[in-house]
Amino acid sequence: MKTDSSIKEYSCYKDKFDSIISQKKINIDRNPENTDAPDKAVWLKISNYKGKKIPTYSFDYQKVKVRDVELRLKNQIENSLKNFSIENENQKSVVEFLKENKILISLLDESLLKIKEIFNESIQELCLDLHEDPEEDIITLFLIVKTNLLPKDGLSRLKRLKNDWLLDKVPPEILSIFSVTIESV
Repeated sequence: MKTDSSIKEYSCYKDKFDSIISQKKINIDRNPENTDAPDKAVWLKISNYKGKKIPTYSFDYQKVKVRDVELRLKNQIENSLKNFSIENENQKSVVEFLKENKILISLLDESLLKIKEIFNESIQELCLDLHEDPEEDIITLFLIVKTNLLPKDGLSRLKRLKNDWLLDKVPPEILSIFSVTIESV
């Protein structure tokens, strides 16, 4: 089997390699012809060595690294989204937007802490919603703080949030794709 520098071949006992696979939580594809599948990083090949059939396990480290990064990103997004409801049933769009704009994941986590600090018990719900501005060709993720405060009080706390944190700590290029607003309920 021809290998490039990213693929390492091992001839070893199946249980030893399987333990490596289980520690890394890697899927096995027992069809070596199906190596183009992006979610398959390991496959089994039966080699003929001196008349004996020996299992050879091939392992593509680049695919595993990409999958590990994708899995971590997916977990980060899922953990962040647990704190928010998503309006207009556009969860898939929000997830894709966060994948494209990874910096927003940590910003959502940080904004959650700041919002809880400023709005306290008045928070009824935290929502995420995407809005597209076709004229500007910009998609913005809105974090909507639904609160039981009177509109005047809610706006004063929103202003405090923006002045104390959002405008000071968040880069301007991020503010074009992320915004915090309130809604009195």
